[in-house]
Amino acid sequence: MTTTKRGRLYGVIHIGSVALSLCIAEYTDSRHVTVVQQARRAADFGEEVFATGALSFTSIRRMCRYLNGFRRILADYQVTEVVVYATAVLREAENRRMILDLIRVHTTLDVQVVDMPQEIYFKHFALHHRLTHPYGQGRRPIEGGVLFVDITSSSVGFTAWEDDRLTYQQNVHIGTLRLLERFDRRQRDAQSYPQAVSEYLRHMLAPIWPMLERCDIRSVVLSGRESRMVARLMGVRSNHDMMMLSPENFARVFAEVGDKTATGLMHYDDMTEPQAEALLPTLHLYAEVLAHVPAERLVMMGITFLYGAVFYHGALVTGAAELEYLRDQHLELARSIASRYGGNLAHLDAVEQYTVVLMDALRTIHGMTVRDRYLVRMAALLHTVGKYVNLRQNNEHTYHIIMGTDIFGLSDLEKEVVSTIAYYNYKGTPSDEDAVFRRLPEAVKMTVIKLAAVLRMAIALDQGETQKLRRVEAALSRGELVIAYTSQRDTTLEMWTCEEENRFFADVFGVNVRLERRRDR
Repeated sequence: MTTTKRGRLYGVIHIGSVALSLCIAEYTDSRHVTVVQQARRAADFGEEVFATGALSFTSIRRMCRYLNGFRRILADYQVTEVVVYATAVLREAENRRMILDLIRVHTTLDVQVVDMPQEIYFKHFALHHRLTHPYGQGRRPIEGGVLFVDITSSSVGFTAWEDDRLTYQQNVHIGTLRLLERFDRRQRDAQSYPQAVSEYLRHMLAPIWPMLERCDIRSVVLSGRESRMVARLMGVRSNHDMMMLSPENFARVFAEVGDKTATGLMHYDDMTEPQAEALLPTLHLYAEVLAHVPAERLVMMGITFLYGAVFYHGALVTGAAELEYLRDQHLELARSIASRYGGNLAHLDAVEQYTVVLMDALRTIHGMTVRDRYLVRMAALLHTVGKYVNLRQNNEHTYHIIMGTDIFGLSDLEKEVVSTIAYYNYKGTPSDEDAVFRRLPEAVKMTVIKLAAVLRMAIALDQGETQKLRRVEAALSRGELVIAYTSQRDTTLEMWTCEEENRFFADVFGVNVRLERRRDR
């Protein structure tokens, strides 16, 4: 780690599908992030992976050369704190394990392969801050509902928030390079290619619109390099990181260029062939979005994955308050998902609150992290979604629904942890005899056992789903976990259920649970 007098100096490397990028940044706080140096090497690694499923040794050696070049730049700036992220190019490579090992051997760099929801989350983290804390004189926060549309090489992410609450998040596997893979060179050169792309996108995105129609979207936010190219087509050549444009202006430009092939776009504006090939599906995607989302304004943002990762890393290592704020937003999104599956939100909120009470009371003996506390809260909000499918064996349905849902802010492993905790919400104990538990990495199995015990006890406290227990508090006392509460109703069911769950709980934590009813004041 290198710390300057003003802030923390570190480097972030992104191994992307079309380029490898480096950013050296100085982070003081979320309002003061200074880019010290940047470097970029164009590459066609993503196209190779999407076409063949793997990277060749020649490409891997070239990737290592680029990374070692970045290491020399980092050394010149005396930067010792470095994080390396890879997105779709390694996420989808069949020989990913071999690639990571060769990079480690030949560059000494450890690469984190970012899941798709995390990839979009990094950009959303920085973008949300910029929209709600705009820099510069006279700039105001964006008001009203916002839809963030993020198109990458492998996917498109749709993230909606209203009144500063996340209300919808969905990722679709139709990024720019994936679309190029879908159509071969002969097809992409055909005059009917733009129409085929438009129809393909219309088919793939059709399930998105009914959910977004429930949202009051006033602004559509578009980010990345392609969004700046679109802005340039609209006659805007600004270096500002945030540009306000009108949907009507886009519609006018799309009417002029929407039927052009990549070659036609190159003649229309000064751009390279790769840029034009990436821009064409981007234009049609934006047109499809605006045809279904009657927004008042377009907001073009220059935030890339690399900048989002730089911003996120600085916030993470300094413990910025924005992280906790956005975790709360993700829990709001979990509530929205639970509501979609008919969940009893009053019950789910009560169970979530009880998990917090229990985790805080056990903090001196449970050996878990703040992140683990967040994961059990997520499981508490989602543990009943399987009942939407069938009351019988609803734990299995719950597991598969959670695993099949993109949950913002969770890695694939964390989502599997949440799914497994929820799987044991009412019966059984975590065991390698169960496939869902057996497939977990050994390093997280004990955490899952502990969090499942906490969730089960929290559910027991509202077994009747009527929130009988009020002012619930818990504390360790003489080898017991005493849960104190007030109630004006009969709590026999909750007491008996807690006694039943105490067997599992005591085996895990080594303390018995005792419910203690306070006298009403």
